[in-house]
Amino acid sequence: MQHRAPEVGARRVPHELNGGEPGGDVPVRLQRIPESNRLPAREPPLCVTTTPDRAGRIADRSPLRHLGWSRQTVTRFDVQSNAVVVVTADGSTSSITSQGHLQIPLAVRRRCRIEAGARLLIVAWTGTGTLVICTAAAVERMVLAELSVLGTRAGGRW
Repeated sequence: MQHRAPEVGARRVPHELNGGEPGGDVPVRLQRIPESNRLPAREPPLCVTTTPDRAGRIADRSPLRHLGWSRQTVTRFDVQSNAVVVVTADGSTSSITSQGHLQIPLAVRRRCRIEAGARLLIVAWTGTGTLVICTAAAVERMVLAELSVLGTRAGGRW
């Protein structure tokens, strides 16, 4: 028995993503993205979960090593919806301790409601030299936003 190769990107979407209608999956066709519209290949970010101590020091130092940051690296913290974007910046004070831990300033911790022992998602991109600290509230908001987009695209709730 000969099988015909599916067309580019032929897939089936589970019925849960298509409005929850019973009766099986719904066929979907995905088109090939033209070469000119593709994003350039890039190294995936380093993602870790870790906790801060009472002084705001991040326990896991691997994101800093990944970015090549040391205690001489001066950084700037920008708060955006319970996520903290950390970049190198001249004229700022260093927030990396002599032991090599990133220390989140008290004002940032208060604004984002980051308490000692809270689980944080840390994402580090070497290409841009950017580190993002996400609280559980920020991760929840991002996931729910993405799921609502997926649900809208599939014609129903996620």
